[in-house]
Amino acid sequence: MRWLRPHLAIGLLVVAPYGWGSDHWPDRLALGGAEPRLWQQPDTQTQPLPNQLQTPLGSLWKLFVYSYLQANALQEPKLQCTGQDPQQERYCCDPGESVGRDEALIRSCGLYFAPDRLGIQAADWRKFWQQRQAPEWLRDLSQLQPQQRVSVNSLLAGLAVVPAEVQQRSREVLTGVVLHGRGKEAVGSLGTLLGAKTYTQPTNEWGLVGGGAGWSDNGTPIW
Repeated sequence: MRWLRPHLAIGLLVVAPYGWGSDHWPDRLALGGAEPRLWQQPDTQTQPLPNQLQTPLGSLWKLFVYSYLQANALQEPKLQCTGQDPQQERYCCDPGESVGRDEALIRSCGLYFAPDRLGIQAADWRKFWQQRQAPEWLRDLSQLQPQQRVSVNSLLAGLAVVPAEVQQRSREVLTGVVLHGRGKEAVGSLGTLLGAKTYTQPTNEWGLVGGGAGWSDNGTPIW
């Protein structure tokens, strides 16, 4: 999913691709599983997902930190917004207010999920994802950067090893902002992508790249 332009804001950023047609589907859609597949306009058939297809992580790194916190039943403190970093805090909360884990994911609050703030140790992070046979980049805490390039295949593989109950919780949280928040008018256009974490990331060669990733209702990883 790529080559996108901003479409509307719903707490977290929702984006729409150039060439968005009347059916409101993205120009590329990849599905994980035993044999990952890729669909792209104007094709009507899916094809095997190419290993060389890459994407920047953008804000998807926050979804993996959220998953780690949920899976380990950790109890981190809320983020207090002080107004000292308005550029970053605008995605989190107003000065004098605080934000918790679910709302931070909805708002795509990077300050909240910063590993240093949460006290996440690189060794603990690696052990958790290694036990689940996650891709190597996901085992390395230092690679959770917006500009980090990963193959779409490996991104789907990373999503696939997130525990099922965490997948479900993530979908509920990300769907909630659309169904009950300012973006509820967009439900008809977003369809099954309601539960995906969206992202945008500037790149040198592609310009502004954006899309979303998450899981379908039956747990299939999607991008």
